Amino acid sequence: GIAGLMAAMLGAAVILTDIAVGIPALRYNCACNLWPEEQQRVKAATFEWGATPASELLSDPLLRGRSSPDVILCAGVLYMQSLVSPLCLALRSLMGKQTGALIFVRSRPETVSGGHRARNAAYYRESASSERTPLLPSCVDGGRRASNESSSRRSCRTF
Repeated sequence: GIAGLMAAMLGAAVILTDIAVGIPALRYNCACNLWPEEQQRVKAATFEWGATPASELLSDPLLRGRSSPDVILCAGVLYMQSLVSPLCLALRSLMGKQTGALIFVRSRPETVSGGHRARNAAYYRESASSERTPLLPSCVDGGRRASNESSSRRSCRTF
């Protein structure tokens, strides 16, 4: 979600997407890295390519009545060859004639084995159930920053 967080910091309305187990991490990163006024322009939503209808994202109020987003940013989303086709179909379902797309891809050895997605899912599950890694960061108090943390939006780690 770093690309989406940066877009939000620059003033964009942003819908961050991931598979269901990734949503707590997206919310955690938003709470840690965005000011409250920036958080109002950001939503974390489950979007599983080929399973979640695009209409669920396209009807979101953050799009303010537009039929498609202005820009789609994809960073680090292709870690298995088998994901290329579902990503292309998902992009096609979301994009309008004026939508731009930026896709950042890095070649990784685990792309072939498919182990990356399994490791990520295990990490998300572990983070969600671990007392050592709280979902709500210490810099957040009921959706607001604690007063001793208000001077630094980057007081929590991003994972």
